[in-house]
Amino acid sequence: MGKARFSRERYVAKDHDVLTTALDMERFGIPLKEYMVLTQFYPLNGVNGVEESPVYGLKVDEYRSALGVKSDDELIFKEVQKCKGKAMHWFSPGDIVCRRIGLEEDLVDVLRPMQDKVFVSKKVGGAAFKEELEHLRREAIEGHKWKVRRRKTWAAVVDPKGRAVVFAFRYWTNAFKRLMEQLCPIHPKHKIYSCAPYRVAASWCALKTVHRYAMEHCDNKITAVQFRKCMRYAEWVWWRRTEIKNMMGTGRIYKMYIRRAKRFGSFWQRCFRLMDDGVRVPSSVHHVREHPTARWVAVTPQEAEWYLGCVYWSEWYGGDPVRFAKFIKCSRGRMWR
Repeated sequence: MGKARFSRERYVAKDHDVLTTALDMERFGIPLKEYMVLTQFYPLNGVNGVEESPVYGLKVDEYRSALGVKSDDELIFKEVQKCKGKAMHWFSPGDIVCRRIGLEEDLVDVLRPMQDKVFVSKKVGGAAFKEELEHLRREAIEGHKWKVRRRKTWAAVVDPKGRAVVFAFRYWTNAFKRLMEQLCPIHPKHKIYSCAPYRVAASWCALKTVHRYAMEHCDNKITAVQFRKCMRYAEWVWWRRTEIKNMMGTGRIYKMYIRRAKRFGSFWQRCFRLMDDGVRVPSSVHHVREHPTARWVAVTPQEAEWYLGCVYWSEWYGGDPVRFAKFIKCSRGRMWR
């Protein structure tokens, strides 16, 4: 091998003034980890709901190498340990906050490890999507939006934090093609006609569920068993979301029936633990705890999608703990019973 080199491409965000640096860590001599650098992304005085801890030892040298700083530059590195509230949408445990000593700046850099989850079939080459995936990641971070892209042999979903889930497969199942045609149509007829809004919403709900499952349960390389689980979860969520197609709109337009059988107790207990830990959960979770005899409660489409996205939990078994129907506001204005 030749001399290790440090190469990076910089992209400047328009809306958030974020500088994303794609690091080629393999050529730089750190093959096990890849990093992206978000410059001027974190307030100097910290963020409410974010807990930090200082970093010492060999990790400091690794982070300095990833940043490409000079030997005489003095920095303090702190790792994000926990996030609560709205901060969870912007930061994740494992992010490294880089503060420069002697430099007055309101915003500091963040060093974020790559957490891509990839499934590549034996009949598909991994180099086919790498370059296009980096552009998709840049768009997701700069716009702070979910992004999806589909090609003939691969598809990718990237969240606003830049974490990607990639499936490279030669032959897709009918369920996955049905889902992806709503967002990234390939069929000529589907490109001409617009898709029904409830189908688009169902596709996004399914893909976000698959993304969360991969982030929580998969290693960097997704196994064939996990890939089949992703396809099964996506199909289940898509069908459940499309069942309520006649109830489009905003506000509390769904009636969620609460099932309190003994086999569903573990599911609700997990929801309560998430709420106690500061994780943002639907307000209906608090309602279920405060009113143990309530049979139903009115919820928004976003709350309904949150519950459907919990299908991969180990506590979700023996049937569905919730059921949705159309909500018609009665004359007394009752929102639950």
